[in-house]
Amino acid sequence: MNVSMMDSYNLAWKLAHSINGLTPDSAYPGKPDSLLDTYHVERHTIAQELIEFDRAFSSMFSGKIGSGEDGVEGLTHDQFLEVFSTGNGFTSGCGIEYPENLTVEKKLGQGIKSPVTGTDYLSGILRPGRRLLDVRLKRHADGNRRHLQDGTLTAYKNSNLACLAINQGTSAKSLTTLGTSVLPHFPASTLEQVVVHPRLDKTFTWRDVPQELKQHSEMRFHSGYEIDDIYAVYGVDPAQGALAVIRPDGYVGTIAALDDVSRIERYLAGCLRKI
Repeated sequence: MNVSMMDSYNLAWKLAHSINGLTPDSAYPGKPDSLLDTYHVERHTIAQELIEFDRAFSSMFSGKIGSGEDGVEGLTHDQFLEVFSTGNGFTSGCGIEYPENLTVEKKLGQGIKSPVTGTDYLSGILRPGRRLLDVRLKRHADGNRRHLQDGTLTAYKNSNLACLAINQGTSAKSLTTLGTSVLPHFPASTLEQVVVHPRLDKTFTWRDVPQELKQHSEMRFHSGYEIDDIYAVYGVDPAQGALAVIRPDGYVGTIAALDDVSRIERYLAGCLRKI
């Protein structure tokens, strides 16, 4: 059921964007929509993996472990554990990873270092093509405790995991660029900027926050350490920060270094119509 429900989540937002003229191809009536085509690329792959998993799983419970009956290769104990682990991924939906495509950008380019470290993706390490793990935050404006995924995802979440201790730092420059050169150039309500800050210096005040953050993220500016250690969960160095675009279905679309705003803009321009 979890797999089929994710079919609906995957298709629904892409259909909504295409029907409402929010994709780059929607400006050309009669032309196939590249964004909509990614539904098949992503979900057909998962369906095939599920079929192969079900075949192996049914073999395990048919007494065929270690045999090759009916053309099915026998499973060793280690293979049994691997298949069981894969099954947990399908059951929970957290083990699914979409392949590289228009809406999943994994390659960083030659010589570019990922701002994310670690490979424990089930525990939350950010990876394009995988779901964003929900975490608990404390809102800066009013101290309200909430979950990152509170509410229905109807827009791209442009999540900026930034070090905001110094107003003239990289984080401030990135937020200024996003607020002046990126967010205003896409249809209203299609982008939601969420800013998660690490531990701040005691001298930090609201006046140190860039004006662009106040304009776009006043009520989406959160502490990332007072409840969950979000930077550790997501594999982001608090001193370096990172940018991540989260799709409407909760999957990570791309990640970038804090100062690589151009990568974020290029990614969004491939999925959303610019204005």
